[in-house]
Amino acid sequence: MAVRGMTWNIFNKETGQVLTWEEKAIDFASEESAKAFLALNGELVDTAEVKQGILYYDGGYISESDLVHIWQQEMIKELQEMGHMPDQEEE
Repeated sequence: MAVRGMTWNIFNKETGQVLTWEEKAIDFASEESAKAFLALNGELVDTAEVKQGILYYDGGYISESDLVHIWQQEMIKELQEMGHMPDQEEE
């Protein structure tokens, strides 16, 4: 088993649970990027805290960059379905 490196994660202040996306813990590359994520999700700001450490999580992990890529692909698909953006085949 490989030893995980230190990452930044967001935790619920009351329960101590790590913030997840589709049951995977979200790993942030820096404290600043984790705080920026919180700022974009205003409802989390008062109930969350950012910590650095080595997190071992049974549900797996997703990096912030992978998560941003997934969001971008979902937004593109939604825009295409609404007719605001051409399908990739049409380009």
